Amino acid sequence: MENRERRQLEKLYVHATQEYLQQLRVGAPPQQLAEQKSRILHLSRMLDQRGPATDPSASPLRRHR
Repeated sequence: MENRERRQLEKLYVHATQEYLQQLRVGAPPQQLAEQKSRILHLSRMLDQRGPATDPSASPLRRHR
């Protein structure tokens, strides 16, 4: 069950990040970008609390902070 939850959280993180990048490309309002960025950081913290990534390539992607 834990791995399933982690994978779901990873999918949410990736989707939120892709959505943020798309909004950045189209020139979304700063408030909208800030909200999306906050959501991404929250998901990232949740993933960090759950321990190592199920996909080894996922961890370095989030270490850019």
